[in-house]
Amino acid sequence: MKKELPKFKVGDEVMWSSQASSFEKVKQGVVVGIVPKGVHVHRGFLVRGTEHLMKYNKSRLGDGYGRDHESYLVLVNDKYLYWPRVSQLNLVRV
Repeated sequence: MKKELPKFKVGDEVMWSSQASSFEKVKQGVVVGIVPKGVHVHRGFLVRGTEHLMKYNKSRLGDGYGRDHESYLVLVNDKYLYWPRVSQLNLVRV
């Protein structure tokens, strides 16, 4: 049975941890966009007000195909966009 993924709204503050080179880092930011199922953020998905950030944030937005569920675009420190895995997100505050 597939685990139900959490749901968030634009404006929710979320946090998650990521790991690279054996270092774990906790990230916290604000949901700025809801990415529909099957849509990839590199292929035409834009959130009003974040267009200027897209070209600088491609490496943080993942690669490959769109996800098989609704997902979220998260802004960290008013400058970095991330497309984290929904299963890793936790609500900090609304």
